[in-house]
Amino acid sequence: WYAATDNRNVCPIGWHVPTKNEFVALDNFLGGASVAKGILKETGTIHWNSPNSDATDAAGFTGLPGGSHWPTGEFVDMGIAGHHWAANLEAPGWAYRMLLTNNIMDAQYHINSAEPTIGGTVRCLEDPIPDSAKYFGQTPPGDTAVLFAPGIISKDNRMEFSISFSPNGKECYFDAY
Repeated sequence: WYAATDNRNVCPIGWHVPTKNEFVALDNFLGGASVAKGILKETGTIHWNSPNSDATDAAGFTGLPGGSHWPTGEFVDMGIAGHHWAANLEAPGWAYRMLLTNNIMDAQYHINSAEPTIGGTVRCLEDPIPDSAKYFGQTPPGDTAVLFAPGIISKDNRMEFSISFSPNGKECYFDAY
């Protein structure tokens, strides 16, 4: 946990280690902890030990059982559990995490806490895009056709057509003549 949250930023620019509240929001979005814990896991037993019950990976998270590394130098739970650190502490000496296991577990243990000296997995979360950066700073589209991003995309009295956006929405392609 200490490596996941130190000032060297284990996540790339534009990403962060999720907080406990973000894990809870994910669980709530997926229908609650009792179903989320299975929806987040990779299916099958290629990486998970049997039985890997309730795994559907319906969210595409593909949670893996990386296990954990203890201060004693011991690796435990490989194939059995994935310990995903959250960015915040529950109390001194206890950091939040999201726990996925190969067995049906009580949902109350899905998001819990552990000693921050234990090595676990970090799953970075993309930072939200601020409203000021959406739509190239333009007014969001409505029901009336308007020139989009004049001077940025539409310029020089050319005709632009066949606009396409990349799947992540960060690139725009169009034809002009």
